[in-house]
Amino acid sequence: MVDIISKIIPELNKRLNSKRIKKHLSYLIENRFTNEKMLQLEILNTISNMPEVKDYMPEMPYNYKDTIKCDIWCSLKDGKEYWIEVKMRPTNYHKKELHGKAIKKGIDGVIKDINRLKKAKGNKFMIFAFYPIYQNSDKFFEKHLHKIPNDIEKPEIQLEIGEAFFNLYLFEVI
Repeated sequence: MVDIISKIIPELNKRLNSKRIKKHLSYLIENRFTNEKMLQLEILNTISNMPEVKDYMPEMPYNYKDTIKCDIWCSLKDGKEYWIEVKMRPTNYHKKELHGKAIKKGIDGVIKDINRLKKAKGNKFMIFAFYPIYQNSDKFFEKHLHKIPNDIEKPEIQLEIGEAFFNLYLFEVI
């Protein structure tokens, strides 16, 4: 059995650690912007170079009867399908003029994508990132993280960007 997710993470870690991406992440952190397309493209680039992948598609409809789409879909040569939702959400930690709704909305968005994924057939994964996370805010963030219906212990990828962290999480949706 081919587990492409276990192959995606190390390659994605390498790509996210490039100077180009770290500079971009620094900008996203400083301005509290999101750029899911950047993360989607990095994942798609990784998938496109895997010999076991037969086909892949961004924004694949869950079914052709409605307009709801999954961020990334791929099929393997052995017939297995993978559905991957991607979420990137900035926090408002260390920004006094902002309030706590940003984190709650981000967590709610992850939960909404999880519920969508549950309806898909095949292997389903959620990849999401929250940033910036600071050493003095990680305990507070963990309380929000536990609202997601999965046991998420720690980030799959943690990048240090200045004094902040970009935390990327991954889990299988069952």
